[in-house]
This record gives sequence, structure tokens and C-alpha cells, in this order.
Amino acid sequence: MMMHVALLLAEASLCGGVILFLFHRRGRLGLAPLYLIVGAFQCLQIVLAASVRIVVTPDFVINPASVVLFPITTFVVLLTYIEQDAEETRKLAYGVVMANLMLYAVAGLAGFHLEHAGPGIPLALPGTFLQQGLRLPLAATGALLIDMIAAVLIFEVVSGWMPRSLFARLWLTAAAVMVLDSVLFSVAAFFGRPGLATLLVSGLLAKLAGATFYAALIAGFARFAATSRGRALAGHERPDLFTWVTYRQRYEEARSLISRDAQTGLFNRGYFD
Repeated sequence: MMMHVALLLAEASLCGGVILFLFHRRGRLGLAPLYLIVGAFQCLQIVLAASVRIVVTPDFVINPASVVLFPITTFVVLLTYIEQDAEETRKLAYGVVMANLMLYAVAGLAGFHLEHAGPGIPLALPGTFLQQGLRLPLAATGALLIDMIAAVLIFEVVSGWMPRSLFARLWLTAAAVMVLDSVLFSVAAFFGRPGLATLLVSGLLAKLAGATFYAALIAGFARFAATSRGRALAGHERPDLFTWVTYRQRYEEARSLISRDAQTGLFNRGYFD
């Protein structure tokens, strides 16, 4: 079991590190490499979900797709919303949804090759390895779209509660999205089948573990970026880092400052007017 934990940590570190590097260098590379990586993760997520199972206990079975790959899509959405804007986030969301649908469609067609190739299949893979049926891709894609919209809305609400702690904001947002996704996907894809409760709990715990790791990783990188920014400004260099504040949050902060007395912190005449 410890080997599986070490492998999951290595996979999450690699995926998270690549995402942060590409996002940090987006000024030079653009966002296309980042979006291509996220699309590739969708493909690998389907393969791993269909082929790999890690048995923790007889009632607790997880796979790397739930721990490593699914949570990172939510964090890419949040990073894009925080650092870019809602318009760029919408492009990412629609792109990921279309990539997900196309992957299921092409994989489903390719599965017929496995059914009719006979002895010409080197790995002896069954057709069901690629063909998931219609219910599963529709449930997965619908839940994914709702998740990405919910991530933005929940992040805005959570940011009003605790504007200073980035880790808390990211984790609470991701945790809420993981719960929402687990319920939506499990019910839509497996309702009426035995073991639904076990599948839902296992998937949720796996996604929360991945979300916790990525939230800590991004919060740590934000601290590092803030330190680098201080050095860059001291040396009169052009800053290239995360600010971790949306335009909406900047507006709210500015409005809060002008509505309170600078010395007492109490609401001023302008606020009541």
C-alpha cells in the first residue's frame, strides 16, 4: 500500500508542478500549452478510470484518476479565473467539456477495432476498455461543466469569508466541488446499481485527498511567488507572478477602504449615504 501512496504523491507532484510551471510562464508561452495538458489529462483520466483500481479495503477502492487527475482540472479553472478573467475561464471550461465529449466519442468508435480485430490485438484488450456506453460520458461531462461553474461561484463566496488565507479558500472551494461532483456523477452514472454508496464515498475521499495536496502546493507556490515579487520590485525588475486577487476582489477591497474611516475603522458618511 505504501508503494501506491508514494506513486500517487509522485504523480500529483509531477502534474501539479507542470501546471504551475506552465501557468507561471504563461506570459512567454501563452495559455495554449496549459490547456493542451489539461486536455491530455482528460484522455488519461478515462484510461486510468477504466483500467486501474487500488484496493485499500474491501469497501474502499480508489484509482489514480480520482486522486491525481480530476482535482487538478478544478484548480486550473480557479487559477485561470484568479489570474485572468471570467472570459478566459469560460473558454477553458467549454474547451475541456468539448475535449471530454470528443474523447468519449472517438474512444467509443475505436473500441469497435478491438471487437473485430481478432488476433491482431497485441495486448488482448477488450472492446469495453474504450467503449463506456452513453450514460457514463454524459454523466461525466455534465458533472464536469457544473463543477467548473460551481468552482468560480463558490470561490467568490468563500473569498468573502476568509480573504487572507489562500489555502483555506482553495481547499474549501475544491472540497465543495468534490462533494458536488461525487454526488452528481455517482447518482447519474450508477444509480440503481449495487455498491453505489461505497463508490460515492471512495471517490469522494480520493478526490478530497488530491484536492488537499494541490491546495497546499498552490498556496506554497503563491508564497514563493510573493517573495520573488518582492525581490523583483526591489531590483526594479518586471514582476512575473501570481497576485491571487481577482478584479472583483480588488473592487471589493477598494470599496471597503473608501467606506470606512481611516483611523477608527468605522463606517463613514459616504457608506450610509
